[in-house]
Amino acid sequence: FKPIAFKRNDFSFDPSTGDVRLESGGARFGQTFDDWGNRFLCNIRNPCQHVVLPYRYLARNPYLVVPSALNDCAEAGDQLPVWRTSPPEPWREFRAKRWVQEGSHLPKSELVGAGVVTSSSGITVYRGDAYPKEYRDFAFVADVAGNLFYRMKLVPDGVTFKAVQVDGNKNFCTSDDLWFRPVNFVNAPDGCLHVCDMYREVIEHPWSIPDDIHAAVDLLRGRDKGRIWRLAPKGGPLSPLSGAPQSNQSSPPSQTAQRTVRTTLLSHASTQDLVALLDHPNAWHRETAQRLLFERQDQAAVEPLRELVKRGKSAQGRIGALWALNSVTTSNSRQAVESAISALNAQDSKVRANACKFLADKNISLTDSEVSFEHFRKETERAVQLWLALWHGNLKQDYAGKLLAHLAWENRSHRNDSWLQTAILSYQDEPVVDSVFLGFASLWALKEPEAEFPYLGQLSYRMALSSDLSKHSMLPQFITGSGFRKVNSRLIVLQLLRGLKQQNKEVPSWMLNSALAELLSEWRTELLTQMEDSKADIPLRSKSLSDLSLLADFQSVSHRINAFLEAKHPVELQLAAVEALGSYREPAVADMLIDAWPKMTPALRDKATTILLSRTDRIAKLLDAIEAKKITRAQLSVAAKATLGRQKTPALAERIAKLIGDGSSSNRKEVIEKYLVEMGIKERRLPAVGDGKMPSLLAGNTTRGAKIYETACMVCHKFADKGNDVGPHLGTIKAWTAEQLVTNILDPNREVSPNFALYIVETNDGRTLSGLITSETAGNLTLKRADGGTDTVLRSEIKSLTSPGISLMPEGLEAAITPQQMADLIAYLKQ
Repeated sequence: FKPIAFKRNDFSFDPSTGDVRLESGGARFGQTFDDWGNRFLCNIRNPCQHVVLPYRYLARNPYLVVPSALNDCAEAGDQLPVWRTSPPEPWREFRAKRWVQEGSHLPKSELVGAGVVTSSSGITVYRGDAYPKEYRDFAFVADVAGNLFYRMKLVPDGVTFKAVQVDGNKNFCTSDDLWFRPVNFVNAPDGCLHVCDMYREVIEHPWSIPDDIHAAVDLLRGRDKGRIWRLAPKGGPLSPLSGAPQSNQSSPPSQTAQRTVRTTLLSHASTQDLVALLDHPNAWHRETAQRLLFERQDQAAVEPLRELVKRGKSAQGRIGALWALNSVTTSNSRQAVESAISALNAQDSKVRANACKFLADKNISLTDSEVSFEHFRKETERAVQLWLALWHGNLKQDYAGKLLAHLAWENRSHRNDSWLQTAILSYQDEPVVDSVFLGFASLWALKEPEAEFPYLGQLSYRMALSSDLSKHSMLPQFITGSGFRKVNSRLIVLQLLRGLKQQNKEVPSWMLNSALAELLSEWRTELLTQMEDSKADIPLRSKSLSDLSLLADFQSVSHRINAFLEAKHPVELQLAAVEALGSYREPAVADMLIDAWPKMTPALRDKATTILLSRTDRIAKLLDAIEAKKITRAQLSVAAKATLGRQKTPALAERIAKLIGDGSSSNRKEVIEKYLVEMGIKERRLPAVGDGKMPSLLAGNTTRGAKIYETACMVCHKFADKGNDVGPHLGTIKAWTAEQLVTNILDPNREVSPNFALYIVETNDGRTLSGLITSETAGNLTLKRADGGTDTVLRSEIKSLTSPGISLMPEGLEAAITPQQMADLIAYLKQ
């Protein structure tokens, strides 16, 4: 982190070097830092996300699987309420009449558009000096559609934070002015937050408004306006610069430096005064002084900065001085490093964390004479440990491996904090570190023989992806030695096999020696027993199915796995069986899935479709099944049709064009109009239509609607604690009109948010994966499939990545849902 650098969500610019580099992020819209360099984003329904893992440290290891570099500090917007006080907009009043006519009993706040977080923007951590001290722990976030903003307290939670609303059933600032559109904040020179108000009548995207209302509303009204507010404390107005008193020119400069600087232009301040200003309680003054020091490149600042790093009054001042010292001149870089080393001994853990961050950024390797290994072993603050891990992951020395192994051992007392675990495992692919890590692993196994260490699995998986396992002669003794108990031996073997299978590599000869072969046979027997034990827990049986597909060949176990596709088994076991079969490459997998198709539920069919589409030989058999009427075209989702439509094999592409067409459904507008008329909705779209008599609405039954939800929606959506969290949570649509619901259900591609756009990945080994991109890091991206499962694929494995610009939700649901069933479903969703 360099406060002098210009930063966006996903790029940073370092003016001292001219470098532009990628950063973890990508959220929209809002970004902020706290006083310690922690970076936070907001993303529409995610009001506070902490960037825990910087991109550059994840990028150094292309084989590391990282689900996400961001932590949601608050719950997603589907669960976070807002309390707006603004009245309905005129066009919302028109919609409200429809709700009343539909018999809605929702409260007024729901009728005017929501009650949950839907438009987070402008997250800003307060860093001024005009408010009470406790305000420095708050992040302010705007909900622009609700004409309000609120605050969340940032509470440390290990290496990250929790963001907690503290104002009860109200928000920090609401307005009854519908044009009040707060979108951003800034920590100003006067110590207050200033609020940027877009001041516009309509903030929604045009696609979010029904067509007839859209035609009657001026979406550009207010485009020439805007306001800025100062959020001032009680007690009267402030002066422009923190209410500072006039400077006393008779006092010595050392006593009046800050007061003098605050009452003059900072550009006229002396270098000594600018250095002193780095200890100022208002972040605007600190960062402006740091920028001016960089621009001047005055070598007279070096010694005062070094002194401030050692003896600054505040932790903020010491941290700012350290980074300013680095930016003053490259010729004094060693002096900056020496200052960082001294900061490693600071009492304040935030200073120590920034010292580690500084040394990591410069890739500095220290000797025992500078800082001993024992000094790092004594560190107990987890935020500092995170940066120790990221720093030493860059180094190739033997002691780096020892420190990473020590941190891993210490992390077990925190139930293997996943963030710290990822930081530890992000080290460069370096054999010397692998060896040291494995050496320490054997000691762990002796100390706590029954404990499972996830590091061993992650390390083994990574080694299988990146290394030639035939050269790792130490692995057999780790697996079969007396020190390792079964729980860790099996973990290592399973992850080695998983990595080998993913890379289509041969199993090394040492895995087939007599001692290990005996263990593998024993484990296969145990897994078969667990899998078929009807009294065992379903999660354990499902895991046994998955593990067995790694340890056993297809011929020996496929018939026993296939048996779990029968409807008599719990759906969790059926899904695990489909997944297990799909992990094999044999052609018979497609035959088994197609034979079981008639008995499959929609959730199982979605998972089976994913597997059938994953390889060209299976696609051919799927097309055979469609020709034979075993599977109908209507049973394929729009995502499946889009995947098929991108098939490049000429023979298959020709067949797909004949059987599937271009994947498009019938005219969406005509279908929607038909449903609106049959449900008694269309004639009420505009009051002037018809003779003024309201057609009778089709009455919905919530009991029947619940069954429709379970068969048609639950695969991708969550509602009332049921379903998969793939698409948007349906708890957020209670305030929608019946017309909006019908339109969006029957025409899911009318408005496709980037968060829910379908992506198709073709891998180097011939697989085809599709789903929503839920996270991406330097080394991998994660796709969430329509069945709720996920696929994480390394970037090195990706042959092509495309998006057809459509939703994962299928078109053509009119084939499965009649107008009466649609009324039942809507009644259920709005009850």
